[in-house]
Amino acid sequence: MFPFQSPFPLMNDWQKWMKHVNEQEVEKYVQNILSSSLPSTWQTNGEPVDFLRKQAADDTPSSSPEETFSLQETVFETHEAVYVRVPVSNPGIFNELKIFHTSNQLILEGLPAPDSKRVIVLPAIVKRKGAAAQHKDGVLQIMIPKEIDFQYTEIDVRHLD
Repeated sequence: MFPFQSPFPLMNDWQKWMKHVNEQEVEKYVQNILSSSLPSTWQTNGEPVDFLRKQAADDTPSSSPEETFSLQETVFETHEAVYVRVPVSNPGIFNELKIFHTSNQLILEGLPAPDSKRVIVLPAIVKRKGAAAQHKDGVLQIMIPKEIDFQYTEIDVRHLD
């Protein structure tokens, strides 16, 4: 089971013990400890849930066209600003569209459907003010000025000899 020999004598005893351990007993012990320590909402039938499989099952997209529709946005930056371009075929969507941004994210609410929300991570830190959006030739273009952040601090390195 363990191909490497340990230079520590106690490790040899541990390796001998591990050769005689029943794997089902270890599995049962671990499952018992997990089920007693996890909240009951994370358990099913007294057994701990495989969280990754459950999360993957919860994240599977539904088959509704609004949720499977991809915005196919384009994000790029220049020296002065970050631009996000989103193709919009229906100009009537702008009655329900709301656009917000944080220092590193753009949030589009109401695109492509009135109840949908899309978060786009920006490639640079942006300013709070000065953003502009325009729709032309079927493309919504959002321009957000970049924040020039030169706030850095020097850290002294002590020599301990």
